Amino acid sequence: MTCVDIRSTFCDPSPGGVQEGIAAALGASGAERQKLLQKYVDIHKDEVVHVPFFEMAVFYAVDPKLTFLPRFDRRVRANSLWFAK
Repeated sequence: MTCVDIRSTFCDPSPGGVQEGIAAALGASGAERQKLLQKYVDIHKDEVVHVPFFEMAVFYAVDPKLTFLPRFDRRVRANSLWFAK
């Protein structure tokens, strides 16, 4: 979730965006770090289009309870993955 890595799949350089806040979150510690990083985990889950370098078969092999909604374009969205109970 950084704009400096050429392999980054998500970059938000807008004022007040992810790029501005993530450095502070990474520099924090303890419960404060957990709270700040949770915001970016949620953004990644809800807004990132795909998880790169993974095929659906790989996700199926991780855990038999892992379920997701396949897409026609073969991208895997993190917010469409869940574990069955």
